[in-house]
Amino acid sequence: MYHMYVSNYLHQLEEANWLPASPILSELAIKSKISVQNFIMPDGFFAPIGDSSASNLADVLCIFPIHIDSKGTPSSPPGIHVYPEGGAVIISTNTNQGQADEHLVFTGQFHSRQHKHADDLKSIIVQKARDT
Repeated sequence: MYHMYVSNYLHQLEEANWLPASPILSELAIKSKISVQNFIMPDGFFAPIGDSSASNLADVLCIFPIHIDSKGTPSSPPGIHVYPEGGAVIISTNTNQGQADEHLVFTGQFHSRQHKHADDLKSIIVQKARDT
């Protein structure tokens, strides 16, 4: 969820036209908005990593356009998404009809004495979309 909040902030900076002088921040805003979508489960909520909670659908929380499946539900784009520096791997699939189907998140994030969650190297989240 922290990533989503930072992505929203960078999006606001883009919209205010405050980033053109900084190609690094501009590129970061684009990449941030792309990667945050990979953490959206087939039910439209963000994967509960760390102290994130399923409080609102991703399309309510994100102030920028996000990926939606063929049923109109916010979801991760299908594929394998690897974040070696952040310590996460995400595998998302869609059905043949384009509906978000399965979502697996594996985290092995940096261990720190300052801020730590119980999901270090053992958080596996698998969700299969419900037929509705």
